[in-house]
Amino acid sequence: MNAAVAWQVAEVLESGNGHIRLRFSRPDSCQRCMRGEGCGAGVFSALFSRRTTEVEMPVELEVVAGQWVRVGISTRSLALSALAVYGLPLVGFIVGTLPAYWWVNAPLWRDLLSLGGGVLVAALAWRMGDSIIRFARQPVVEPLSCRPDATKSSTI
Repeated sequence: MNAAVAWQVAEVLESGNGHIRLRFSRPDSCQRCMRGEGCGAGVFSALFSRRTTEVEMPVELEVVAGQWVRVGISTRSLALSALAVYGLPLVGFIVGTLPAYWWVNAPLWRDLLSLGGGVLVAALAWRMGDSIIRFARQPVVEPLSCRPDATKSSTI
């Protein structure tokens, strides 16, 4: 069974020794948003995200600086990564707070130890999630034959 893939276009900044450095730009125009039918995510991404993101990754693909590629990650892997980044630390925090909450009678110490235990276990869960993401993430990189904006037609 083939899994769906989420694709993003990037520009190659450097290439060599089996690694490439890519620049991902935030999409400037979503056709649905331009029609006023968007999901609203564009508003929040404009508020909180940077204009570009640079990533270095190992690739066995022959590309040159300035070339455009598309990078794909399976949606299953993407969902697993989101669960590891957000879900594991949350569950870890909750589990870390419980022992002090159950066994300490003094309210001040119970609260402080619950908070400390929650933060500690959440940090450990985050580290575990980080290693899961590295294992689960297997991006596919494919070269593009033209610039992404070259496909837009202009009318005179």
